[in-house]
Amino acid sequence: MAGIPALVEMTDVLLGYIARGASIIRLDAIGFLWKESGTSCMHLPQTHAIVKLWRAVIDYVKPGTQIITETNVPHAENFSYFGNGSDEAHQVYQFALPPLVLHAFTAGTTETLSRWAATITPVSDTATYFNFLASHDGIGMRPSEGILTEDERAALVQKVLDNGGRASVKPNPDGSQTVYELNINYLDALANGDELNQPAVVAAKGLAAHSILCSVIGVPAIYYHSLFGSSNDRVGMQTSGINRRINRQVLNAEQLVHELATDERRSIMLNGIKHMLTVRSQHQAFSPYGPQRVERLDTRVFAVRRAMGTDDEILCIANVTDQPVELPTVSGVDALTGQTHLGLTLSPYGYAWIQ
Repeated sequence: MAGIPALVEMTDVLLGYIARGASIIRLDAIGFLWKESGTSCMHLPQTHAIVKLWRAVIDYVKPGTQIITETNVPHAENFSYFGNGSDEAHQVYQFALPPLVLHAFTAGTTETLSRWAATITPVSDTATYFNFLASHDGIGMRPSEGILTEDERAALVQKVLDNGGRASVKPNPDGSQTVYELNINYLDALANGDELNQPAVVAAKGLAAHSILCSVIGVPAIYYHSLFGSSNDRVGMQTSGINRRINRQVLNAEQLVHELATDERRSIMLNGIKHMLTVRSQHQAFSPYGPQRVERLDTRVFAVRRAMGTDDEILCIANVTDQPVELPTVSGVDALTGQTHLGLTLSPYGYAWIQ
């Protein structure tokens, strides 16, 4: 019974946010909520019971308010917070997406990303995925366990280090260490070789990656440093001694406005993502609860079909390589450009949403 007063207090806090107009409640690191000696203190039944309680309270008090659970853990553990699809989280962070998209652009193949995405299906009419690539933290590596090989994971770590980032580690019971998070600006992480010195190329890769983010089932979340085309803040990281500060730069509004008009990387990212989101909002095909079907057109492209068999069916395709890709069987109108294609050729890091 010792936990009851704390539960009542936290529920009161939750209701206080809702009373003040909050429409989305993020339960940060919720897997650690309940502590019990002799256990791992992770994902205990009591934790799930509390999430179910809060879901029931919110659905009764203010239907439509969303609970999002944040658990940077292996894939199956993360998705356990959907419960039966209607009794726990309305949205669950899709932590596997950032490292898998990064791997695709690093290796130049979508084989692993496509195979994984083919397993992501609708949850229910009230629950879906909270998709993201970058955040105020780093790129979580634990969700890639069992999906990427150890060599593939090591290659991502080395690339991030080469591109000016850091790798945060956790100790294991046997005394070894495991990388649990890559700390770097996501656009800088995408760059291969000397691409860091090519702003237009980095921006093109960034937009192609975000086209994947905006096309898969779920709700896309855009981190503001990606929206504004930011780079690594190595000074902030080094002066603070905090690895995560590399992607948390404090921006000066006046300077940012100027740079959005004059800096190629910033302007391409802002205008490209704004256009993408505008087009996305005009098509029912991108319903967060609607089905998807991954297509295997070419290992160099990620392709997902939304709203299959309807008038609004859209095939979203992104090229993850620096070479043009010809797709002679793909025809239709690109919703992003209005251009009609009889057979499609994607430019390096190009993308299209074909109706």
